[in-house]
Amino acid sequence: MSASKISDPLVSVTIEKNREKLSLYSYELEALTITNRESHRKIDFLQKNLLGIESELQILTDRKNNIIKELNSAKVTASLLDTRVKDLTESIAELNNSIHHLENHSISISHKTSNRGIFLKRMDEILQWEDLISLITPEYSKLKPIEDGQEISRMLRAYLIQQWFNLPLESLEETLSDSLSIREFVGIGTELQKVPTQSSIERFINFLEKNSLDKTIDQKIQLQLKNIGLNISSGQIVNATVNATVNRPAQSTSFKTSINTAPKSAVQAYIDPNISKKESQTAESKHKLNPNTSANTPTKVNTSLSTPSSKADVSNPKIKKNKLTFFDYLSAYGEPKKLITDIITEFHALVVEKKETRHYLFNANIDNLIADQNNFLAYIFPKEKITQNNPITQTAPPNMRIGVGTFDEITNILTYLLVDNFKMERKTAPTAAAHIIELIEETRCQIEDTNQTVWKPIELKASLLEHFFSMKGFICRSISQFEVAILGGLEFPLNLLIDANSRSLVLKGICKSNDWATLDDLSHLKETLNREVVSLNFEVNVIDQKPVLTTQYYLPYSRGVPNRLLLKACKSFTTAIAKGLEKDENNLMIKPTN
Repeated sequence: MSASKISDPLVSVTIEKNREKLSLYSYELEALTITNRESHRKIDFLQKNLLGIESELQILTDRKNNIIKELNSAKVTASLLDTRVKDLTESIAELNNSIHHLENHSISISHKTSNRGIFLKRMDEILQWEDLISLITPEYSKLKPIEDGQEISRMLRAYLIQQWFNLPLESLEETLSDSLSIREFVGIGTELQKVPTQSSIERFINFLEKNSLDKTIDQKIQLQLKNIGLNISSGQIVNATVNATVNRPAQSTSFKTSINTAPKSAVQAYIDPNISKKESQTAESKHKLNPNTSANTPTKVNTSLSTPSSKADVSNPKIKKNKLTFFDYLSAYGEPKKLITDIITEFHALVVEKKETRHYLFNANIDNLIADQNNFLAYIFPKEKITQNNPITQTAPPNMRIGVGTFDEITNILTYLLVDNFKMERKTAPTAAAHIIELIEETRCQIEDTNQTVWKPIELKASLLEHFFSMKGFICRSISQFEVAILGGLEFPLNLLIDANSRSLVLKGICKSNDWATLDDLSHLKETLNREVVSLNFEVNVIDQKPVLTTQYYLPYSRGVPNRLLLKACKSFTTAIAKGLEKDENNLMIKPTN
């Protein structure tokens, strides 16, 4: 049966076709197998190449990171070197001027500076000479050609010498030749041929009087002195050349240039609240015992001038000053803004040169650090004395803080820098370092912040302040478009006022009294609080026919308002009030509860 099937022609044809297909499939399979082996070899080759490329990329990435680090380090070094070059250039120029002055000085120099010399030096620094000269130049140029650019300056200064010290014209020329301090003030050095003569001074005075410039100059000088807080009065002035008093004509105005500054003990008490108050009380009592002199009594110029510690007060006399500030402390060691610049520059160099601490200021620009110190230092509330029991702490948010050991090393770098390089007292230097460090912490945080942390002056409105404090969880409400009352959330209620005249934010605290408290009671309590609370000044007022204690703290906003520091200042302000009221042993004041 099977033999017949196999012999069937159709079956044979089918078998033959299947064999042909089998042969084709076998050939195709063999070809695909060869191709597959080639593909796998190619995959292996490419994978090896990929691993090599990835290894090279890792090497290049590491090189890139190293180059970036070296670049940043080089930028920091270049910035420090630029600053150092600038400082050295200025120092060299000063030394060259000093050498030139000493080499050409024919008059013996006394190591002791007279009161008159101090007075003239301070007046030279204080007065805005360009403004005064610009008043004279237009009319003076009509009188005669101006060949010497310093001629008007010398004549004006000689005229002021004659006015201030009431010198007779006949003795003025001799005084200009003999007095070293006056010669330096007038700017004639040793060039005797340029000493203004009696006749030239007399012609200059006649010229000023003819053009009414004498009165204009006197008014301008009085205004400039008044703008920096000096007391100006009319009356008599001492003839400093012969040490004799001369009554001036009634129509002539002279300057009694005296200003009372805070006693040194007060500045020390700001840093160290445990210091005795006897020195400041003694100074105040002496001031009270020195009555004003009458118009008929000859008076002597107080040539011991002191300018305000902050230049902000000079440029805008309307800005009110807090009781004591960190700038007051710095002014005991030099000009505050220059001092801060030098401190930050050297501190930055010391921190970034150490591998263990450089990351603390890795992204912090020196210019930003210095600008924030000068612009926002008032927002760092005066601190208590820093001790081992009350150390410097990190004030940055938790995500920006560094290791405790590293932070302690950084604070020690700054503290020793203040003591060794800037000769600050060892007891007070840690407290000074705490003020500077807190603002450095703020600058570091502003670099990392993605949200706005400094409001521009034009943005300041009561609605903005109310929204900000409400978002922080405080109970507050707007009283007007310039004032917000914060009623809950702080240790004491306060009012926050936008004072456009002084361009200041004013923190105001009003302490209400109990019904049995009298004005005399509050006056005694006020004296106690003003002694105990070194950062605030309390006053007694009457509101709604009831005596109250008030205190204010001023925060300048002309350079913007750092909202994080504003919140800290408000907390510190109310804490200081609350701690002060703890001294109310007779329970005169109402203690608010939040």
